[in-house]
Amino acid sequence: MKKGLAALVITSLLMRTVLNTGMAASKPDCKASEAGSSISVMHNDDQQIIKTGDKNRIKVGIVDSGVDYSEDINVKKAKNFVDEYVDKGFMFSDLSGHGTAVAGVIAANTEGKTQGINPDALIYSADVLDEQSTSTVDRLVEGIDWLIREKVNIINISCGTDKDSEKLHSIIKKAYNQGILLIAAAGKGDKISYPAKYKEVVAVGAVDDDGVIMSDSPSGPEIEVVAPGKDVTTYGSFGDLCRVSGTSISAPYVSGLASLLWQKYPDRSAGFIRQLLRESAKPLGDACHYGYGLVDRTAALDKYDDVLSKYDETTSTGFSYDESSLNTSDTGKVRGFWSLVEHEGVVVFNSQILKEGAIWPDNVSSSVEGMVENPEFHGLYRANYVKSSIYISKVASILSKTGKFPKAHTKFEKKVEKAAKNGFDLYKLKEKKDKSLFVYGMAIHAATDVFAHSSTGVAGKTRNALYKKSVKKLVKSWKRIKHGPRDPATGGFYTKTNMADDNICIPRRYKIAAKKTCNWILKKAVLKNRAATTDMYSNIKWYKSIAEIKKYGNTKGDIKKKKAFLIQSFGVIKLEKYLKGASSRKVKAVAENLADSNIRGVIKKWAKD
Repeated sequence: MKKGLAALVITSLLMRTVLNTGMAASKPDCKASEAGSSISVMHNDDQQIIKTGDKNRIKVGIVDSGVDYSEDINVKKAKNFVDEYVDKGFMFSDLSGHGTAVAGVIAANTEGKTQGINPDALIYSADVLDEQSTSTVDRLVEGIDWLIREKVNIINISCGTDKDSEKLHSIIKKAYNQGILLIAAAGKGDKISYPAKYKEVVAVGAVDDDGVIMSDSPSGPEIEVVAPGKDVTTYGSFGDLCRVSGTSISAPYVSGLASLLWQKYPDRSAGFIRQLLRESAKPLGDACHYGYGLVDRTAALDKYDDVLSKYDETTSTGFSYDESSLNTSDTGKVRGFWSLVEHEGVVVFNSQILKEGAIWPDNVSSSVEGMVENPEFHGLYRANYVKSSIYISKVASILSKTGKFPKAHTKFEKKVEKAAKNGFDLYKLKEKKDKSLFVYGMAIHAATDVFAHSSTGVAGKTRNALYKKSVKKLVKSWKRIKHGPRDPATGGFYTKTNMADDNICIPRRYKIAAKKTCNWILKKAVLKNRAATTDMYSNIKWYKSIAEIKKYGNTKGDIKKKKAFLIQSFGVIKLEKYLKGASSRKVKAVAENLADSNIRGVIKKWAKD
C-alpha cells in the first residue's frame, strides 16, 4: 500500500468496558518510555491469507466525503447527506477526494497500482463531508445512523470535532450497543478529537516510516493503537494515485485489517477483534503517543486462537444514552484530518480544481443543477449534449490562454459563464490556469453524465437474475434507464430504484464508456488546453457489432449470447443524431447501438424467435 512500508494493520471494537481491559496486553503508562522503532514489524508482506466467501465478507461503513466510481474500489451502497448536492452523480460522488483515499486504503482491489488491506471488504459510504472536507455534527450523526440501519460491522470515521457533543456521543453509543466496531482518526494537532476521544471508539494515531509518532498526531490516554500515516499511496480524483498523510489515513489501515481478521470468524464480536488488536500490537513507547502500540497483522494471526480461547464475551456490556438527544440540532463543525502530499499518477495538473469543476453542476449554488431544468449540463438527451460539452471545453480552452470568457450569445452560453463565475467565487480561483481547469471539469461532467441520463438498456441490480428471463422479455424491457422516484423527505432519489446512478446496473456504462470519455478529455483537451471534439465518444467499445449480432440463431449457445448482449450492452439516446457530420469513421461506428434502427430490427426479430 505504501512505498518502503512493509506494513498492515489491525484493530477493533464493540463492547469496550473496564472489565475487558483486564484481559488485554498491558498498556504502558503515559510517559513510560521514549518513542519508537522501525515500522517494518507490521508485516504487510505476510503470507498468511484468510480465505473468505461472500457470506464471510465484512461490511465496512465509511463516514466521509463519498467514494468516486472506480473499477478498483467497489462500493456496495452509498447515501449522500450533503444538502447542496441533492442529485450528486455516481462518477464523481466524492466531493473532496478524502473519502476515496480512505476507501482505497481499506479495500482497493488492484495489485498493479496499489492494493487495499482487504479487497474483500464490502464498502458502505455515508457521504457527509463537503468539498472542503468539512461537515456538521448533525450530518455526521445522520451518516452514522444510516450505517447502523444498514447493519455494518465496522464504521470508519476519519473526521471529527474539537467539542464534546451529547448528540454525537449518543449515536456512538447506539452503534456500539448494536455490536459495531467504531474506529476513528485521533485528529490533527495537540488534542484528541471527538468521537475518537470517546471510550466506545478505537482512537488511532499516526506514525511515520520509522515508527515515530507524527508531529501533528495528537496524544492522550485515549490513543489505543497507531498505524502508518505518512505519505501513504492511495487513490485520488480521476483514478489518479496520490500520497496523503494524517490520522485520516492511519484509521482506515486499522479498519481494513479489522475487517480482514473479522472475516475469519464473522460470528465473533467486535470486542474480540478489539482485544486481538491490543494483544498483538507492538509496543513503541509512551502510551499517550502510541497506546498499545503499532498494529501488526502477523502477530494478530499468530495470536488469534490464543486470544479467542480466553476471551469472555459475557464481560461485554452496553452503554445507556438519551435517545431524545438524537432529535436535537448540533451544527458544530466537523473536519477531516489529512493533508494531500502530491499526486503520483499521469495527472500533471491540479486535479483537485478539476474535480471541483466536475462536481460543480450538481451544486445548487452553481445555478445549473437539475438535469431536467438544465439538460445541457447533465448529458440529458433533451439537449444536444455532445455540442454542449464541446462548447464548455472550448470556454475552458479560451480561459487557459486569455483568462477571459468568449462573448456569450445564447441562453446556454450565458448559463455557462454564470455557473463558472459562481464557482470561481466560491473556490476563490484567480489564476487563468485554475479557472480553465475548473471549467474543463464542468465539460467532463456534461460528457460523462450522458451515460447516466441518456442511456438505454435492460435495468436490474441483480444482473444474474436477468439471465433467467427469456429473450422476448428482455427485449420488451429494453428502455431508458431511469432515476426515480424521489424520496419526499430528502428530495433525493431512492437508492434502491435509482438505476441510472447505480454502477451495478449495466456496469459497462461506467467501465467502458464514461471512464474512457473522461480520460479522452483529460488527455486530448485538458493536457493540451484545447476544446474537445466528437472524437471523445470514439473510445466507447460496444458489446458486439451488428454483423456479429445477426449471426445469432436459436441454439442454446446462441440464446445465451443474445441474453448476454441485451443484459451487458446499452444504447445512448440521440447519440447518432448529435454526431451527424462527424468525419471520424470510429465516431460513426459508436452510433451503432440499440437506438440504431438496424439493431432494433435485429432484436425485434429475436423477440419473435
